[in-house]
Amino acid sequence: MASRTTEESAGIEIDFEQYIDKLFRKDIGPARSAMAELQIECDTPAQLFELLLLIFNKGLRKAANWKPGQNLQLAEVSPEHVEDIIKRFAMIGFTLNIARAEAPKRFIIDNSAYLDKTRLADMTFTLVQNEIVYRVSFDYV
Repeated sequence: MASRTTEESAGIEIDFEQYIDKLFRKDIGPARSAMAELQIECDTPAQLFELLLLIFNKGLRKAANWKPGQNLQLAEVSPEHVEDIIKRFAMIGFTLNIARAEAPKRFIIDNSAYLDKTRLADMTFTLVQNEIVYRVSFDYV
């Protein structure tokens, strides 16, 4: 899996971290408006899913101003920050879905199950914080 970014105006490559910084600093634009800047080369849908999870994690940290080393707490992310991240995913051509439910008394989380899926929309990442279950998934805009 590789991800390269290209500075649209100059045709020069920038690294992934620079791209994420730029994506989360720029003004919100229409869906797919930042797609040309990110060239994603993934061999499998699972690799794409992993890359999108990485962008989601980095985006949450930037939007909510978390410091390196701090644990990421979804319950502490404001609805405005979540909406901002959803709009930024649309700018790169993806929908971000975050489902939230009360955690049952007993449950099993299998976050490797996405490896058996072939469609991006069927892949999920689940985490539990403060007795709340969050399921993160992505699809194409």
